[in-house]
Amino acid sequence: MTNYFVSRIQKDFNNNNTYFGGVLTSTNRDLPENLDFLHKSALTGGLDFKHQWKNRMYYVGSNVVFSNVAGSTNAITNTQQSISHLFQRVDASYLDVDPNKTSLSGTGGNLQFGKASGNWRFETGATWHSPELELNDIGFMRQADDYRHYAWLSYGSTKPLKKLRAYQINYTHLAAFDFGNNLNNLGFNVNGWMNLNNNWFINGGVNYQPVIFSNYALRGGPRLNTGKEFNYRNGITTDNRKKLRFSLNHSFNWELENAYKQFQVSAGITYQPTNALQVSLSPTYGVNDDKLQYVTTDGFNDEARYINAQINQKTLSFPLRIDYIIKPNLSVQFWGQPYISKGIYNNYKYITNSTADNFKNRFELYSNSQISNNNGTYEIDENVDGTMDNSFGQPDFSFIQWRSNLVLRWEYIPGSEVYLVWSQDNSAFGNINDGLIEGLSNNTNKPQNIFLLKATYRFM
Repeated sequence: MTNYFVSRIQKDFNNNNTYFGGVLTSTNRDLPENLDFLHKSALTGGLDFKHQWKNRMYYVGSNVVFSNVAGSTNAITNTQQSISHLFQRVDASYLDVDPNKTSLSGTGGNLQFGKASGNWRFETGATWHSPELELNDIGFMRQADDYRHYAWLSYGSTKPLKKLRAYQINYTHLAAFDFGNNLNNLGFNVNGWMNLNNNWFINGGVNYQPVIFSNYALRGGPRLNTGKEFNYRNGITTDNRKKLRFSLNHSFNWELENAYKQFQVSAGITYQPTNALQVSLSPTYGVNDDKLQYVTTDGFNDEARYINAQINQKTLSFPLRIDYIIKPNLSVQFWGQPYISKGIYNNYKYITNSTADNFKNRFELYSNSQISNNNGTYEIDENVDGTMDNSFGQPDFSFIQWRSNLVLRWEYIPGSEVYLVWSQDNSAFGNINDGLIEGLSNNTNKPQNIFLLKATYRFM
């Protein structure tokens, strides 16, 4: 039995140029003994503020959030060791896992100042998440133990030129640290877009990150230097006023020592024969070639072994969306996606110096005499004495999924609505020897169906 509560209050002042607000959420569970790994209670809240002046050209804003989670020692230990926190990291001297804790409290927030109108625009600010902040019972938080500064500068114009209707160019930089004052990310980005006279849009950008360290890549091991990354992306979209329109987008990430390469291309086709009906298809294909993909953690002679490998991963998806307005107060939406991702691992290695500047100095590659595949189980004889030191299952995978949502919306009186939702999920692990298209067609698992009914009523 679980109760979720969410509340929000906001008050505007000064001709709506200033507001103060607050939010409070709670999660409370009546847990049987076998679910004591969950939090018994989670309380989160925050205050936010924004002030604008000169016809809302300039603004300053801030928010502060807090969290408190409570439960059994098992639940709080799990939270401290979860992927969002990793208090057990071997080189994080400022963090410790306390197995006797029954609660955990943390804070976060941001401060920002910027200019929101005119040809020149900018924003600068800072954010933080303390190591103990935990928002995932009712919200979403990917990472704690982080504070960062960022700045964004933009120049754009909607004054038509000879071949352009409008354009904008942006510059961004950021620096991110953990609470041990380690610099984990330094990045610089330039991007922009153009709206041509025929109403086509063209966009592109480049990104350079000379510093990237991950506190999470080794799942509780030391922070890992993942190298220096260069990224570019570009795209084009045809006139969105037309019944038939297209888009094409491409991105490429490259680590400068070839530690990894990532490529993705996606296309979009949208057809809108009437104002009431729109159909769009967005096939996407991606390749991930990463030479330091985490596999497992083991030990040898009382030393931890963080085992990594090179992964060659290919991903294919075909999102389909249909929107149909039957009447102004009655509509139906459908979204469905066949999806497959296949990953093959090779070149197994273990980390020796996770923060080394040179890529090849961060690991030791297992030789053929040290590692062997025994019917799907990799066995490691590190000192080649004929005795197995470590073993782990073959990590190769082919994940196949069909997921869809069908939503019927009826606004029975103005501002009050009823939603009927049918959600279907069909997920399976397929044969790694199948190709991507072949793997999609071989998914014959029984689907899981979920039906939801939501009703709202507007009082004023």
